Amino acid sequence: MFDAIVQVCGHGETKDETARCLCNLAHSRYRFSVNFSYPDALIGRSRSIACTRFLQGSAAPFLIFVDSDQTFTNDNVESLLIALQAGYEVVAGGYAMADGKHFAIHGWEPNMVMDGTVKEVKYASTGFMGISRKVLIDITEKLKLPLLHKGQWCELWAFFESGALPGEQIYISEDWFFCNLVRQAGYKVYFHTGVLVGHLKTVNLPPQGAIQIEEKPSTPLTVECLVKSTLANDLMEFLKMDKQDFVIKFRETPEEIVDEKRRTWHGSTEEFYRQIPEDYLFELTKFNMLDVYWQTKLAALGEIWDKRIVDVGCGIGTVSLFLAMNRNKVVGYDISPLLLEFANYRKERFGFANATFTDKFPNEALAEADLVVAIDTLEHIEDLQGFLKAIGDNMKTEAKLYHVDSFLDKRVLHYDHSDNLHKWLNEAGLLKIDPVWAVKR
Repeated sequence: MFDAIVQVCGHGETKDETARCLCNLAHSRYRFSVNFSYPDALIGRSRSIACTRFLQGSAAPFLIFVDSDQTFTNDNVESLLIALQAGYEVVAGGYAMADGKHFAIHGWEPNMVMDGTVKEVKYASTGFMGISRKVLIDITEKLKLPLLHKGQWCELWAFFESGALPGEQIYISEDWFFCNLVRQAGYKVYFHTGVLVGHLKTVNLPPQGAIQIEEKPSTPLTVECLVKSTLANDLMEFLKMDKQDFVIKFRETPEEIVDEKRRTWHGSTEEFYRQIPEDYLFELTKFNMLDVYWQTKLAALGEIWDKRIVDVGCGIGTVSLFLAMNRNKVVGYDISPLLLEFANYRKERFGFANATFTDKFPNEALAEADLVVAIDTLEHIEDLQGFLKAIGDNMKTEAKLYHVDSFLDKRVLHYDHSDNLHKWLNEAGLLKIDPVWAVKR
């Protein structure tokens, strides 16, 4: 018998990234059967039919709904299943709505901490939700739901309907209607704060924890971008090196040289980065020229235009200058004079008046920013709790934080804050809405 039925539901075709995630379930330690609902203009009918066929044609104890535009890891699905097995009869994962500012969750504590535990909520979206067979049976029997369209292709119990809810002065969706049925049948609805999945309408989490990519990357991410294509030549001219000497140096392994200097460093982490060696310029240049860097870490920023942005830990300025190409006003912040000197050199070469670089903590810029970007930055900061608090205290409400972290990089002077990140973001007033996005409350 299968441990659970994974039911894909949506208005149209299943997205490619969703399909890849579903294929990965074959490698799970649990046995999942993946079923697809026929595309239906009435999503409530589609979900109701899926639940009805689950009761009539399957012996599995649990049904897990996945929308056709969700992306997730095996751990996300397995975490829902474990919660269901533990007695949480209806439990949902979290994902950002299309505006990227809030979860598809309602009726939770304002200061709820995303600590990986399961918490009761009033309404949760069915987009990534686990439901026990027992709940569905009790809803049909206790609430005496009639079996509609008996014998036809759309035979169903109406678990999902939408309509006015005058008592709360709202119009509820089909999944919130289902949540009310759950409570009427004597059960509760839960949100698993450790299950945050991608939503292709906002940001996308590819399979197995890869970095976020938007559904429609901007053109510069798939072709040679100006900021990328001139980078090596810019560094050669900045260092005033002969081309032959530069090529020899560039072919060395700068990360190994920098790592050795990290290992022999006896001062603080902050002092090391303030006195960063020249080899680090080569390491960052080679890394910033990789296609995977652009396609995975910068792609989610490709369609952002006309915003005020702070790039925290801007390094040699690649992200700041890329964002400046899209008419954004960008302030890049870093504590390394050498990295900022090269960033400013590149800025002058491109003639970008809308990008500035500073080694002073950008309080005023943060207060005006629509977006704060931290790419491969947070793992370098020893006191990350205080750093995030300083950022969050200055951000305006509904401003977003985009952070791509490399906590698994165990090199010297790198810090793994993954266990505390949710808590510290929450303390800073930042609601984490998926693995790489958070919004200021």
